[in-house]
Amino acid sequence: MFAKDYAKHYELFHHDKPYKKEIEFVYKWGGKPKRILDLGCGTAHYWKYYPKNVKLTGIEKSLAMVGLSRYQDRNYCGDVTEMGRGEPLTALHPGFPNWWGPIDLATAIFDVIAYLGDNDWWANLPLKKGGYFIFDLWDKDKIIREGFESRFKAVGNHTRVITLIYLDWKKVRLKIDVFDGKYYSEIHDMFLYDIEDILEFAGVDFDLVDIKRTGTWQ
Repeated sequence: MFAKDYAKHYELFHHDKPYKKEIEFVYKWGGKPKRILDLGCGTAHYWKYYPKNVKLTGIEKSLAMVGLSRYQDRNYCGDVTEMGRGEPLTALHPGFPNWWGPIDLATAIFDVIAYLGDNDWWANLPLKKGGYFIFDLWDKDKIIREGFESRFKAVGNHTRVITLIYLDWKKVRLKIDVFDGKYYSEIHDMFLYDIEDILEFAGVDFDLVDIKRTGTWQ
């Protein structure tokens, strides 16, 4: 998933996403944090939209995405679900900087949570007391009402087709085909969660303080 062939096309197919607007919203919604841990950050290309005084460190499972990042000194390949309670982040990846301590904000944005079938790691986030965890989810209720259609996108001579293979209201399996003179294909399993699931993941360590809904299920 997000292997070399698809990773190199990821930013191309998302070039029209309003990253600047969304990052400005996350920064303000998260209380204008000074230290952010970004989970599943991909290439982290959108970090440029945070203020320059914000210290950012990322965890990304795809080695191919990390390899394409301009922030390789702060973007580490690792699996966030392997974080242990009370352990320093260096236990997850020895490259984490020594200055790393309690953080103001953790983020898992742009569908990260949907890729994770295991969410018992939330309590292990090294957040300071009163810190925030901001993430986004597909709106499961809207998917049930509106359905899930295949999607086609062309950028220049690059084409991507996302086809639904399986849907059981707990998980979606998607086939992603990319054509650019060559042909690449990946299978992505995405999990669907509702508010009851989120409250279960939050446990006693988090309070659900705010929700911003979107017009569509994405």
